[in-house]
Amino acid sequence: MKKKAFTLIELLCTISILLISFSFITFDYISMYNKKYTKLSIETIISDLQEAKLLAINNAAYDIGIYFYLSEDGYNYDGYKVQMIGSSNSLIKTRKFKDNLVISRSKSTIPYDGRLIFRANGSVSPYAATIAIYDKDTKQYRYITLTIGYTRIMEVPSKN
Repeated sequence: MKKKAFTLIELLCTISILLISFSFITFDYISMYNKKYTKLSIETIISDLQEAKLLAINNAAYDIGIYFYLSEDGYNYDGYKVQMIGSSNSLIKTRKFKDNLVISRSKSTIPYDGRLIFRANGSVSPYAATIAIYDKDTKQYRYITLTIGYTRIMEVPSKN
């Protein structure tokens, strides 16, 4: 009498092939997620900067400040707050990045005190700046620039 069944070796080979396939899929998914998170974070920063600029223009009585938070290592920024400057000094919003993203102090031209101010005429003070976002996972920089005059805020091609 002949039994029709799988041998142990056939089962082990099938399971190992499936596990290897799933590991590639999982790795690609994590990599894709990190890239999407970085892109979304840059879009959020640009959006917050544009919002701060528009708030300063629309409410000519107050300037709007962006204050960058130093990370625990003290060398980079890992978040920021948007705040109205004036009699109320009211906080508008705060942002904190995940561990894989920082704003590089060495590659950015943000003033040493970590403060940018949007004026009622649409300009940024004390001067135009470049914000360098460093992704620790991909080891790449992405740049946002704020131009002088009536400030234009946009991502610029990478300098890597």
